[in-house]
Amino acid sequence: MPSFLYPAFLIGAAAVAIPLLLHLLRNQQAPEVRFSAVRLLRGVRVEHAQRRHIRDWLLLALRMAALLLLALAFARPYLSGDESTAARARVVLLDRSASMAAPAVWARARAAALEAIDAAPAGEPVGLIAFDDRPELLAPPTMDRGAVRHAVERLRPGVGGTQYAGAMARAVAVLEDTDAGSGRIVLIGDLQGTEGDARVTVPEAAVVEVVKVAAGFDNVALLGAVQRDGTIVATVRNDGVAGRRVRVRVESAGGRVEETQADVPASQTIEAVVPVGLRGGDVKVVLVAAGGNELPADDARVLSVDVTRPVRVLVVGGAEDAFYVRAALGAGEVRPDFEVAMVAAPGVAGALGGAQVPDAAFVLGPRGLDRGARDAIARFARNGGGVLVASSDPGFSTLLERLEVLAPRGTDAVLALASFDRRHPLFQARTGIGEGLGGARFTRAWRVRAPEWQLLARFDDGAGALFERREGRGRIVFLASDMNRRWNDLPVQAAFVPFVQEMARYLAPAAERREYTPGTLPAGTAPALGFIQLASGRRVAVNPDVRESDPSRMEAKAFERALKRRPDRHGDESAARRRAQASESGQALWRYGLMLMLATLVAEGVIGSRVRRT
Repeated sequence: MPSFLYPAFLIGAAAVAIPLLLHLLRNQQAPEVRFSAVRLLRGVRVEHAQRRHIRDWLLLALRMAALLLLALAFARPYLSGDESTAARARVVLLDRSASMAAPAVWARARAAALEAIDAAPAGEPVGLIAFDDRPELLAPPTMDRGAVRHAVERLRPGVGGTQYAGAMARAVAVLEDTDAGSGRIVLIGDLQGTEGDARVTVPEAAVVEVVKVAAGFDNVALLGAVQRDGTIVATVRNDGVAGRRVRVRVESAGGRVEETQADVPASQTIEAVVPVGLRGGDVKVVLVAAGGNELPADDARVLSVDVTRPVRVLVVGGAEDAFYVRAALGAGEVRPDFEVAMVAAPGVAGALGGAQVPDAAFVLGPRGLDRGARDAIARFARNGGGVLVASSDPGFSTLLERLEVLAPRGTDAVLALASFDRRHPLFQARTGIGEGLGGARFTRAWRVRAPEWQLLARFDDGAGALFERREGRGRIVFLASDMNRRWNDLPVQAAFVPFVQEMARYLAPAAERREYTPGTLPAGTAPALGFIQLASGRRVAVNPDVRESDPSRMEAKAFERALKRRPDRHGDESAARRRAQASESGQALWRYGLMLMLATLVAEGVIGSRVRRT
């Protein structure tokens, strides 16, 4: 149906009335007749005036048509189709993350991508986006199927993680840039992750086709490697159905190699300890599994070995408040990783302003905190320190900005920690802390409103349990309960000791970030594993994202159900405007209108000159 890009110019069509009025008002000039005896003529009064008649109908029609065509040309007409005839485009989203590196999986993915390209109807442009942590447009929508197929054949799996939201957003943007009335997104991948990762938003009119290409998962992964008391402790997980024997080899920059063997039961995680005796330097930890391994990216990690001082932790509270935390920070270490200092609430300001400033502060007994102590804690956090607040005493509430603490829950229901932010360093798979804390039972907990805080963990009723907020260069973490066994049995859980120790390490300020994953590298840095040099000149370690070793896989139907639909952008004014402009510029009907107007004016000039001569 016809539409106009600038319909306001149609008001100019009213100018067609001007020639009509001119033709009606034009006086008919009587021919001049020479007559010598004018005095003999008698004056006669006109009794009846004749109605005016339009003459030269053809001239009038040409003039009115010229004005009408001019108004139509300025209104920029175009023909718009309905949804059934609107342009379509297809975008193939191909997952190239590290979890796709298994040869069988990648072969299936490439075959599925080529099949999706060939399945596009004639006249439908096809584009290609490869994605891991970041999407990359390898081929914009085009009719050249050979170019898109060539891009697929040249593609190889990378070392990055998996981010569906960014990939989907890029695909939607590509469809909108092509001004397609509707489009199809074909997502091809192993669907690594959970349904929470698939909760991305797409337009209501976009057709999303999900193709799963995962194969059986039989992988042994090196999830982490840390320095501990002259050893390298490697965390190894076996996701296969049978036990595997592995060798963990530590290679130093000087060529020194140390190795140990370990048996990893099926579906279990172990720690393999390799004595190295290094005082410093860069090392590479390599996992060698008997019978080979499916994912090569998670078979090696790098780290810098150095001699670090213990983390200084200041515990605010009495002996009863700090009993379990102090025991956890001193547990199981030949060489202590933590220096713990105790202080009552009135002495906080002096302890934080002393010669040895702590790295982290655990506020467990806030009773008696005065204004000076609160200001000292806030200043400590802003300057880069980390603060944990966990107490059944309400005296801490003034420490937490933009967080509203309500009356605690009663004892009518027993709560448990049910969900954790797996992306957070405290709860990543290598720590195993989240699973261990799930057995804790809470008889009381603070009710909290904290829309500006990051939620790290929830209770099983959906309420927030653990919160975090940045404060200047530091951070504050709040647990909506205590850590001295008044309101819960958290201190007697097996995961309590690693939880407290990881919390202290996390809160301690890092002088300089030295380890990255491919997805967290600064913008402009090519993703790679191992030691690399950043644009700033710093040399850092880049290790694989442990989430890529997670065997969890979604089904295609579950992924599609998790998608969120937003109203079609066809109803959005700006998007509709872009489509209209694209349709009008492609048709360019206004040019034909101007040419017709010029032809009409030429015809009017020729006919008008003849009329004047007669």
